[in-house]
Amino acid sequence: MTDRNKKIVRLARGEDVPQLRALWKTVFGDGDEEIGHFFSTWFSTDLTVVIDIGGNPVSAAYILPVGELVLPCLHIDGRPGRQCTEQDSAARCYPVAMLYAIATLPEWRGRGYGEAVTRMACAQAAKKGYPAVVLKPADEGLFAFYEKRTDFRSFFEACEAEYSTADLPARDGHLTMAPVSAAEYRRIRQSLLRSCAYIDMEERALTYQQYLCKKAGGGLYKLLRNGGNGGCTGCAVIEPGENGAVHMKELLLSPGSRVPDAVSAAVRLVKADRYYVRTLPSEGGKQNRRFAMLAPVESCPNVSYVYSAKWYGPAFD
Repeated sequence: MTDRNKKIVRLARGEDVPQLRALWKTVFGDGDEEIGHFFSTWFSTDLTVVIDIGGNPVSAAYILPVGELVLPCLHIDGRPGRQCTEQDSAARCYPVAMLYAIATLPEWRGRGYGEAVTRMACAQAAKKGYPAVVLKPADEGLFAFYEKRTDFRSFFEACEAEYSTADLPARDGHLTMAPVSAAEYRRIRQSLLRSCAYIDMEERALTYQQYLCKKAGGGLYKLLRNGGNGGCTGCAVIEPGENGAVHMKELLLSPGSRVPDAVSAAVRLVKADRYYVRTLPSEGGKQNRRFAMLAPVESCPNVSYVYSAKWYGPAFD
């Protein structure tokens, strides 16, 4: 390899931004407005890793400080539990960074550059004070790739289901949806997930997810029973997609509330042919699947994989 084609893995520089924006557009196909919003919201030179070939970034990974990894207290017999005694372990919280938009220009693929930027991004996140690093692979095959080549391990799970209006009950449980701010959404979300291992998304992260959804006519919502007289019973991230589909990228419900009723509320909000719903996994559920990965576990003492619910939530996907 000549010096001109020598690979250098390094942190980004300010002068890299035009090329990084072009790399993003080539790989993901997003518009200039959406790309510009990301760079104005998240970009930081010390939280962006690139592979430099001849002075040009050809591969990149972005480190996003999205909140905290919250691990609920465990009973002394190893079971997760909401109510703990003095003998049980207390809930633990770790600052968490998300690896996002890992991309390599098509002509430079097949050389291990994605693995290289992922490894350095994990190391840089730990160096910057994020002992927990998370990653959502774009497809199922990438889980095996990352498990074989990096420190990432499958951790978070989700139940994903598809509904049409014909699948929904005639009586919908009297649920309605109302838009909420990122701050209110976070408070509702925290109350619904307190017994789970989950990522507590900070307000900035939820505001970014809200921006992505609003561009398509969706947003962040709370679920109300009987017009609000029955109180708040859940929350949802909704994004209308292409081909007559609506994606409920997070649906969280209080005990006793039903997913079909929540989907019926979404139908009244946004008409579509199909509704794709992502919600908490159920024990032994056939629609459960692995959703995202965690690394490096060594930096989070005593991280256990026994939690009955391990929830990631909005992933900016």
